[in-house]
Amino acid sequence: MARSKAIEHGIKYTVVLPEQDIELLKDMVDNKVALSVNAAVREAVEEYIVKTKKEIYKKGLIDAVNNSDFIKRTEESMEYYRNTDKEAEEMGGK
Repeated sequence: MARSKAIEHGIKYTVVLPEQDIELLKDMVDNKVALSVNAAVREAVEEYIVKTKKEIYKKGLIDAVNNSDFIKRTEESMEYYRNTDKEAEEMGGK
């Protein structure tokens, strides 16, 4: 069973879900698969946010790779710090 974490600064917010989904969630609670309908919905929202943030980050990386100015800045930065990285390796005994 999923564990629900305490919400310190929660905000009550009303959402409308299909009746069938609510009934399925209630069945899950009755069968001790979920702690509560609220906890199951909160967990689903948290998972959705994590998944969506990863997709946004991935899209940003893809856009950056196709941006010649970004590539140029990255290469310039790598060149600028090349000696610093080498010095750090030498100091570390590598």
